Formats: sequence, structure tokens, C-alpha cells
Amino acid sequence: MAERQNELAEQITWNEFARWRQTPEGVAFLAWREPAFALAQTLRDRDSHWLQGWARAIGQAQAEIPNDEKQRLMRRPASLRQSGLKVASIVSFAVAGLFMLGLLGQLFALSVTDSAPATGGFTYEECLATLDDPSNALLSEADCEAINPGPAGSNIPQAIPLTLFLGLGIALIVVRRKKQRAARQDQTAENESRARVERWRFDPLAVEPGYTGFTWYESPRTEGYADRLMQLALFDGHGRPPAQSDLIAVEMPIARAPHSTNPAELNQLLGEFGQKAQA
Repeated sequence: MAERQNELAEQITWNEFARWRQTPEGVAFLAWREPAFALAQTLRDRDSHWLQGWARAIGQAQAEIPNDEKQRLMRRPASLRQSGLKVASIVSFAVAGLFMLGLLGQLFALSVTDSAPATGGFTYEECLATLDDPSNALLSEADCEAINPGPAGSNIPQAIPLTLFLGLGIALIVVRRKKQRAARQDQTAENESRARVERWRFDPLAVEPGYTGFTWYESPRTEGYADRLMQLALFDGHGRPPAQSDLIAVEMPIARAPHSTNPAELNQLLGEFGQKAQA
């Protein structure tokens, strides 16, 4: 049912469009549409050729740049960030934190042991006294150290790596900041970028895909002209019919003249556009 209604609505629209084409406004639109559509297609073709011309010019410029200059530009973001040293310092502090937790655990256990009341049994002091007994043949110094509740220096094995990793993390931070400062002070990449802009009027190593330094036409009003022509030329009865006053003037935009500072690929296109306009 819905499909039948849609078909009927389309038929009504088409019939109204056919009747409108017989009116003065419809006749004017049909006379305007063909050249407008052709011009819009020509302008879109020129935009496409212009984009391709810029891509060739950028590629040619990039090929002329020395590889070491390209490498310096590619490495600059990494030299400013120094991510490797940052990660290494974080890892060092994390490992130091683990040793710190272990050391705190030992100190906590020691404090609990020292505060607990004696409950009898063979104590560390009694073991040392037995060692001094000439008749002792069973106990050794290692046996006594095994029951030592707080041996002097028992925290040293934890404190040494803690200090080392903590110092390493701090040293890595210092080194990273020095390298970052040196990278910021190194103006080689900036100077080379300015030289590229001075030579080509754009930086071939810093442009985004689809970059065009300037348009092939002179008037800024030409921007979007092809789209406006095409949108109006494709009217098929849907929506409000265009009045004669709505019809856009069909005029080929004036192309820029070739210039000695332009890349050769672009001057070639500008020359072709100018010749076609005169033909």
C-alpha cells in the first residue's frame, strides 16, 4: 500500500514538473540548465586536475630535499618528548616503590615483634649464651641468627636496591630534561623549515594530504560555484521550482596567470586553463 502511494506521489510530481517546464520560467530553466551543468562539470574537472597538480609539485619538491633533512624533521617530535627516558624513569620509580613496600613490611613486622610480650621458649640471647659455652656442639651462629627478632642490618638488602632504583629514576628525569632543553634550543629544523617555505612558498614536508597553496581561479567568489550550479541544474520537480531570478549566471571563472614563482606543474595547468578560456 505504501509503495503504491509513493509511486502515485512520484507520478504527480513528474506531471507537475512536466507542466511547469511549459511555463516561461520552466523554458528559461531548461535553456539555462544544459550550459550550467556543463560548466559545473568543467569546474569540478579543473579542481581535480589542480589537486593532482599540487600533489605532483609537492612530490617533486619532497624528492629534492636531502634525506638527512627529512630525518631531522621526523626525529624532532621524539627528541622533544624523550618518551623512552620517561618510561624508563617511571619503571625505576615503580621498582623502587616495590622495594619500599617490602622495607615497610619488614619494619612493621619488627615493631610488632618488639612490642609483643615474651612468651617463653628459646630466645636469641639464650642462643648466644649457648654459643659461648665451650661444651656446645649443636648450635651455630647461623642458628642464632635464624631466631634473631631484629638483626642489625637485616633491612640493608631492601634499602640498597631501593636507593639505587630511586636514584636511577631521578637521574633519568634529569637526563630527559637536559635532552629536551637541548632539542628545544636546536634551531636546525626550524631554520630548514623556513628555508623550504622561502624556496617553494610552502613546506613540502609539513603539508597535509589534499593541500593546495592557492586556487587556480582569481576571484574568491568562485569558491563553491560549481556546487551551486550543479545543485540547481539537478532540479527534477522535487521542492520549489526555481524562478528566473534564481538562475545563477553561467560564466567561466578567470584563471590565474602563470607566475615564475609557481611550481612548473601548476604553471602548466594555469596555461592550459587560460588557453581553453580564450578558445
